[in-house]
Amino acid sequence: MWTENHWDHLSSLVSLLNLQQLDANQAALLQKRQVAPDFSEIFILDANHQIVASTYANRVGDIHDQRTALAAVQNKPFLHGPYVDPITLKIGASTSKFHDEVTLMFYFPIIEQGEVIAIIGGRVPNDVLGDLIQREAGHIYPESGDNYLFMVNSVFDRNIKQGTALSRSRFEDNTFSHGENLKTGINTGFGTVKIKRHTELEIRFTDPATGELHPGVRETINNGQNLFVTYPGYSDYRHIPVIGKGVTFQLPGSPDTWGMMCEGDLEEVYRRRSINIALMKLYLVMVTSIVVIHSSISEYTDFSSMTVNSITGVCVLLSTYIFSMLGTNKVSKRLNGMTRVLRTIAEGEGNLTQRLDPRYIKHDETGDMSRWINSFIDNLDGIVGQVIHASGNVKKTNELMLQRNEEAHHSSHQVHESMVQMQGMIETQRDVILHASNTAEDMKLTMAEVVETAKKDYEDAREGTYAIREIVDSTAKSVQSIDARMSEIGNITNVITEITNQTNLLALNAAIEAARLWGTWAWIFCCCGGST
Repeated sequence: MWTENHWDHLSSLVSLLNLQQLDANQAALLQKRQVAPDFSEIFILDANHQIVASTYANRVGDIHDQRTALAAVQNKPFLHGPYVDPITLKIGASTSKFHDEVTLMFYFPIIEQGEVIAIIGGRVPNDVLGDLIQREAGHIYPESGDNYLFMVNSVFDRNIKQGTALSRSRFEDNTFSHGENLKTGINTGFGTVKIKRHTELEIRFTDPATGELHPGVRETINNGQNLFVTYPGYSDYRHIPVIGKGVTFQLPGSPDTWGMMCEGDLEEVYRRRSINIALMKLYLVMVTSIVVIHSSISEYTDFSSMTVNSITGVCVLLSTYIFSMLGTNKVSKRLNGMTRVLRTIAEGEGNLTQRLDPRYIKHDETGDMSRWINSFIDNLDGIVGQVIHASGNVKKTNELMLQRNEEAHHSSHQVHESMVQMQGMIETQRDVILHASNTAEDMKLTMAEVVETAKKDYEDAREGTYAIREIVDSTAKSVQSIDARMSEIGNITNVITEITNQTNLLALNAAIEAARLWGTWAWIFCCCGGST
């Protein structure tokens, strides 16, 4: 459920982003990180795996160097981890009490037209998972109870072996351990169990004596779940007998299968003694004391029967008081303490900060009830906290929806005004069209008259054309006749021209001849002395 919630956070973030300008989404990322505080960083990668926007501003412009993981991001979200990333240590913790470089990374692809155009990344320090499964008030066995995650089947990173720790152990630090811990080293008869930096990926849950997976983890892997509460239990990595329950699961978006174990030391689990036995022991002591006192007084004194019975009665009253003070009164105080806490929660406006003091919890039925009450309140406190957080998210979502509804209302109002204007324009256009229709009808009638007139004129023109054609034909015949006559005239002209030419030649010859004769006569005249 925690994983699904974080996928929903990233999915809802897509609708708030400006996909046309990816580097302009810093404010949206910061706002989402406030809503989802388990993320230590939310960032956006472009198609080249470059960070274009991030809640950790120092990373903007860097290349996200997780090529293998990014190659696995296709058309669906991908959950990568746990894995070691020094940047997580540099950025700092989010909500986890402890913090190191082990990381759980969410990758959510932004898809358009079947292609990944960008990727939203969400970085979660892996210790957040440790806090998620390690509710301290929920530990029924506070001295030894430990919840941890381990690898069952690693698909993405084949180097992670089965049984490898995936979460921080409760005994990694001195906070919850009474004596040795994993940081300083836990000594066993088969060597020292110790970590260098953190439990995750450094410890494999094996029995130091055999080097094989301890039965709790092994049977959980083989069967999918396992419940082992039989004496004498099995040895954990500290080589201490424990009992516990294991389950396997797969987180949404992750190809790997994980396991979770809840264990407690055999000694603490079976340390419990029934309150009935304690009361019976006290009652037996009181009754035995009364019988011994009565018998001793009767045997070794000379008191009368009345005196002996009186002393015995006083002893009975005294034993009753002692039994009440040491027995039922203590049980009553414990029950009253539980009642007071529950009444405070019921009548004190749901104050879930109330807890029963672990220092006064006994190893009996009242102690079991006290621990379960603390676990119930702590679990209820967590659920109410999630509800309050979810309510805050719903409130912000509702405010955003209200803002968008107002924008939609404003847009609708503008659309309405535009439609009213459009309606007016349509009415105007309708009037124009009606007017045009009437005009077209008039034009139709006029055109009909024009057509009739044109038709009549055409008939007249056709008749005139026939007359003109006849005249043209007659003229053509006359022209042909004239042409024939002209040909004849041309022939006559040619004859006349030839005659004229001949006449001119004869005249020329005559003139030449006359000139010759005139010359002859002139010579004769000169020769004769100028007289004829």
